[in-house]
Amino acid sequence: MYAFAGLLILSYLWYEQRLDLQGIVGFVYAASNAWGLVLVTLLLGYGLVAVPQWLHVLSYDKRHVEAIYAQAVAAEDARLSAKFELMDVFNHYRDEAGESGGGASKELIREAGEFLGIAVNFDDGQDEVVSECIEGDTEVRASTSREDFELSAALAAARRSQHRWSDLVDTGWVLEDRMACHNVDAPLHGSAVERLSHSLMLTGHSLGSYLTRAAALFCAILSVGIISGQATMFWDTKWSSLLAIGYDELLWALGIVQKGAFPTPHVIFA
Repeated sequence: MYAFAGLLILSYLWYEQRLDLQGIVGFVYAASNAWGLVLVTLLLGYGLVAVPQWLHVLSYDKRHVEAIYAQAVAAEDARLSAKFELMDVFNHYRDEAGESGGGASKELIREAGEFLGIAVNFDDGQDEVVSECIEGDTEVRASTSREDFELSAALAAARRSQHRWSDLVDTGWVLEDRMACHNVDAPLHGSAVERLSHSLMLTGHSLGSYLTRAAALFCAILSVGIISGQATMFWDTKWSSLLAIGYDELLWALGIVQKGAFPTPHVIFA
């Protein structure tokens, strides 16, 4: 919709012969400047500091491990909270199904019990605790009862929290193994393939660390450059802002100023 409106405006200006190629370039730069303002807003709140810092952390395994395990601690709290909530919902509907046979479907109750480590037996009313949780995908059922929906939602939330926590822990283990490889010399008695594989792994990781640091520096410089460009786009010299290219031509194309007589921006907006 907005793109269509912009094309209509460009067509009108071209039809009135108030817009040449240079004016079109100015219009494009002015339109992109609106997007630049959005970028500045995002960069000030996120990209100016968070993106370079995140890349810098990725370039060092020790800091990356610390960040991962800090996230894992928070994920563990969320996992336990979701599990306790699921336990409450499970106990409620299990007791209701055992007493009256109503409530959530028995298949869904058994599925939740398997995740919690409880095998449900509705025949004799006895439950036995199993040693490990059985993880699987939540089944899609035709029933849309409130009880099934509530139990399914609690089970899905518990599984998401479980997978999130497991992924963070697995990532931490991988990083610890990679750090250990840097502290171990290449195998002397292994095959040539093993020695070559060990050497290539360390070289690739070192190269990746340097590239990540370079990307962090580039993002920081780019963020500062965009902000400085936005701050200086109305200067008369316009030496530090590519966003100001074509600004005067745009004013002429829109009929705000006459060709060859470009007042300063503070006069225009006064």
